Amino acid sequence: MGIFDFFKNKEHKRVEDEEKIEYINEEDSYGENEEIKTIESIQYNFKIEESFDEIKSKEVEQNFEEMSPERLDYIITEEILKVIENYTDFDSVQNTVKEATRAIGVRNVEHVKDYLKGRVSKPQRWKMKYEELGQWGRTVENAVLTILYGFGEDGVDELLKISVMPSEVSFKAINLLCKLAARDIERQKIIDSIIYIMKPLREDEIIRVLTFLSQIKNSAKVDRLLELYYKKYLLDNNLEYAYDTVINRINLRGSYIEDELIFFKVLALYDGKLDADLILKGEKGIIDFTNVPDDIRVKAAVSYYSLNKDDNEINYRLLYLKDNSLDLELRKFLSTVI
Repeated sequence: MGIFDFFKNKEHKRVEDEEKIEYINEEDSYGENEEIKTIESIQYNFKIEESFDEIKSKEVEQNFEEMSPERLDYIITEEILKVIENYTDFDSVQNTVKEATRAIGVRNVEHVKDYLKGRVSKPQRWKMKYEELGQWGRTVENAVLTILYGFGEDGVDELLKISVMPSEVSFKAINLLCKLAARDIERQKIIDSIIYIMKPLREDEIIRVLTFLSQIKNSAKVDRLLELYYKKYLLDNNLEYAYDTVINRINLRGSYIEDELIFFKVLALYDGKLDADLILKGEKGIIDFTNVPDDIRVKAAVSYYSLNKDDNEINYRLLYLKDNSLDLELRKFLSTVI
C-alpha cells in the first residue's frame, strides 16, 4: 500500500482554536464509535534520577507522642538515610518508605520538604561515596521526594508545592504526582494542577510533563490534552515533539488509532511538504517533512513496525538499514527488532 493510500476514508476530529483544556471533562472511557486497536503499552521505566548506594544507619523507633523539634529533626534525618541505605530501585524501596512515613507521622509531613537542601550532611563514614559534584545533594533530594510519595494522599499538597519550584526538583515532583494519580490518589486534583503548572513552561519542559502525564492510564482529559499538543506541534512543524506526543497517547491508552499509523509512516518515509488537511482534517497550513533527522525517521519506522508488521514499504526500509547502515549500533539494534 502506497504512502498516500492512508489518507483515503480517514475520519478526523477538529479541535477549535479557542478551546481551553481546563474545561475538558474527565471521562471513564472513550467513545464507542472510535476505532481503536489494542496493543501492549509501551512502558516508561521511570527511576528518580540517581541510584542510591548502600549505607548503614541506626534504627529509629516509631514515636506517636508529640516530638520536640530536635527529636523530629533526628527522626526525619535518620529515615532519609534509611531510604538511601535500602534503595535498589523505586519499587523495592517502598517498604522502607512505608516505615519512614510511620516514624515521621502524618502530622509532620509538611516538615519533610525542608530537608531537600542542606539539612542532611554526609556522614564521615561515607567519605569515599557520593564524591561527584552535587551527587550527595541529589541523593538526599531523591530520598525526600520518595518519602513524600510514600505518604500518598497526605503527601500530594507537599509535592505540589515542590512542583512549582524553579529547579529540576520540580519535574521529579511532577513525575511522582503522576504516579500517585495513576494509583487513583487525588487523580483529578493532580491532573488539573499539573495542567495549570504547565502554562508558563518552555516547550522542552512541557514535553517532559506530557510524558509524565501519560502514566495516568485511560484519562480522557490527559488524552485530549495530548491531542491538542500533537496538533500544535504538527502545525508548528515540530515533528520530533509531535512524534513524542503520539507515543505518549499510545502509552496512555494502551491502544492506537489509524491516524497514528499514518503519521508514523509519513514521518518515516516521506520527504516533502503536505497540506495540513491531509493529516489534520480541516486544519490549514503546510507540514514540512523535508530534512527530518534520520534518527526521528528510524524511530517512526520502528514504532510503525511494532504496531503493524505487514507494511512492505516500512519493512523494506528497516531491512535496508539493518543491512546497510553505516551506524553499527543501529544495525545491531534493528537486528533485535526485525
